Amino acid sequence: MTVVSKLRFDAALYRKARARRTGELGRGRKLPLARDYQPCKPSLIIRKRAWKMVTIKQWYGEAKRKIEIASGARVRYHVGKEAVPIGWVIIRDPSGKFATQALLCSRTEAAPKKIVEWFIKRWQVEVTFEETRRHLGIETQRQWSDKAIGRTTPGLYGLFSVITMVAQELWKGGKLPIRRAA
Repeated sequence: MTVVSKLRFDAALYRKARARRTGELGRGRKLPLARDYQPCKPSLIIRKRAWKMVTIKQWYGEAKRKIEIASGARVRYHVGKEAVPIGWVIIRDPSGKFATQALLCSRTEAAPKKIVEWFIKRWQVEVTFEETRRHLGIETQRQWSDKAIGRTTPGLYGLFSVITMVAQELWKGGKLPIRRAA
């Protein structure tokens, strides 16, 4: 499974702990050293890395969008947790229409452009959840008990899917006019 999510700019990112050298006693280091801390700040990355211009085919309802990205791989570490290798991507818009943001991916070998495309695909899922909350009442007071959730939520999602597919077929056939907001 691959996880793609937003990454905070103040996230604790480190270089990977060095491997044990030949002849060294003891087990290899698992946790990064404090001196290996690498902040994920765009201002520092601008100085150190060249930004690469890429074109994303589907961008939140637009046909395509040109963005600049900088990327790398680090280890994400938090006290009391295992160190996890991640790939990171920082996105900025040359036209200034959206704020600079950072993403992380659990698959370190994934291409930066692919990470951005995966992140954008989540939008359809978020819209589906929002629409089911608004129109079908999922996560409302009547849905607070475990039994109610177990009984009604799968049925509501199934109903939402059927209605969406029927509406799409009617729209393709020209039988469902779409009203535009004035």
